[in-house]
Amino acid sequence: MTIGRAIAELLREGLDDWVPLHNVIWESREAASSSGDDFREIVETVVASVIAEGLMVAGDVGATGSRRGPAPNTSSLPGWLTNAVSSTGSR
Repeated sequence: MTIGRAIAELLREGLDDWVPLHNVIWESREAASSSGDDFREIVETVVASVIAEGLMVAGDVGATGSRRGPAPNTSSLPGWLTNAVSSTGSR
């Protein structure tokens, strides 16, 4: 799987509902297994691409429904993702 295919799959999933971060991590791990790259770098590339292109927004789904979260800017993306990936229990 390539990064482009991972993004396409996530966008397909997002047609019906929010795409949880763990799905982004899963698709990135799949792409990493094909390319040999570190999945964390692929997560960063995927998230940066879909946010920069306006294809997805960061958000959260809680008890009161969905809400748009603060969009990370490009310079803060690595730290934001490190915290987000750590909070999902994926390493």
